[in-house]
Amino acid sequence: MLNYVRYTDAFCALAEQYISECIAKRKEILDADKDTANETALPNFKALVEDVLSEEADENGLCFSCWGVTDNYDSDRPFVCKQTDTGKEIVLDAA
Repeated sequence: MLNYVRYTDAFCALAEQYISECIAKRKEILDADKDTANETALPNFKALVEDVLSEEADENGLCFSCWGVTDNYDSDRPFVCKQTDTGKEIVLDAA
């Protein structure tokens, strides 16, 4: 059974960048009083990893994960990464 997940430094940097973009987008929307964020949690590193692992990669090994930043607005783009199953581990990398 597969029980090991490894993420590259590039994946970690990509995840942190995406989280920062979501935080900025939320702030922009809330500061303009366009929406609320009463029911929407922003992604953190663990949530991004869990979401990516819950989906199958496409034929190119890419995984797409979409996130809401407020109750009615989504992020500007999905989180996209590369998932490779070596048979011994799943490697998450920047796309």
